[in-house]
Amino acid sequence: MDGNGFYPLVPVARPAEQGALVPVALPLVVDADCCDDAETDGLAWLWQRFCQLFWLFLRALVVIRRLQLQLIGLRQQARYWQAQHRRAVLREAKQTEAIQRLQGELRELKRRVFGRRSETSSSTKPPNQAPSGKPKRGRGQQRGGRGHGRRNHDHLPTTHEDCVLADDQQCCPACHLPFEEIPGTADGDILEIEVRAYRRRYHRKRYRRRCQCPGTPALLTAPPPDKLIPKSNIGISLWVMILQHKFVFFQPLHRVLAELRSAGHQLSAGTITGGLQKLVPLLQPLYELLVEHNRRETHWHCDETRWLVFVHYQDKANFLWYLWVFLGHRLVGAVAIDVGNAFGIVAEMGFGNVVGPRRIEHEHDRL
Repeated sequence: MDGNGFYPLVPVARPAEQGALVPVALPLVVDADCCDDAETDGLAWLWQRFCQLFWLFLRALVVIRRLQLQLIGLRQQARYWQAQHRRAVLREAKQTEAIQRLQGELRELKRRVFGRRSETSSSTKPPNQAPSGKPKRGRGQQRGGRGHGRRNHDHLPTTHEDCVLADDQQCCPACHLPFEEIPGTADGDILEIEVRAYRRRYHRKRYRRRCQCPGTPALLTAPPPDKLIPKSNIGISLWVMILQHKFVFFQPLHRVLAELRSAGHQLSAGTITGGLQKLVPLLQPLYELLVEHNRRETHWHCDETRWLVFVHYQDKANFLWYLWVFLGHRLVGAVAIDVGNAFGIVAEMGFGNVVGPRRIEHEHDRL
């Protein structure tokens, strides 16, 4: 190495993407008179190593800074996506709750439109009241209360029956001397009922003409007894019993027939069903008069019943029909109405055409 030589250190232009200036060499002037060649070579070697370490240190700082910036960006992205995930979870929970609520409303609407109605559901029952300190009142007649006394049955027909002692008891058991009957009796009543089926056979008398008057038939026959249905062997009393058990006592038809079989009547269900259908035209004029008279009232209470109407109707696929009852001041009228169209009762009964102040009150509104 020349003692007068030097190693210039100049900033080398680096590419823009590297973003750092790397020192290559520094101007080192060595006096040849002061130091020898060995010392100069050692200092130059140390300086080169120092420059290499410094360049590695700067390189590490650049890499660390770049990694820090990347870490900051990744943390920001993580917080952003975490916030988006929380919003998505909250939105999904709200949508799930809305779906459940809409499904519940849909089920309720389907039940109201297509389901059966009952006024004995839990929604119509009053809430349970808090227990009070007073003892609960027992059922039935209360101790110390005024009773209603014995019921009077004098309106029933009476059949008299004499009760006597047996032949072996009408004498003294010791001497066998007969007892003497004294005036007066000890009377008592027993309520009984007799249900028996019988066949009513009528005999129509026939008459023959004994004159020669024109226009008079030669033979005359007395008319038969009155019947509800012509050419039917079911009498009026039997129809009254069937209608009473079905529409007053709310018994199904098969139970009515079972009761008649126990009394000796063997009637088929088809015969009774066909006869009930033939009775409808007989009751239609009376029903129209009841409805017309009911329209003249000024205040009605209306409510549906549990009487299903099994009648085919146009555009009606099922038998979900109830009888609606209209209670006026002097008259009760009934009308068949679709269970899913309760607002049509006014139009069905014709109350919309009535002139003057009128009021229709549904029983549900009073609960």
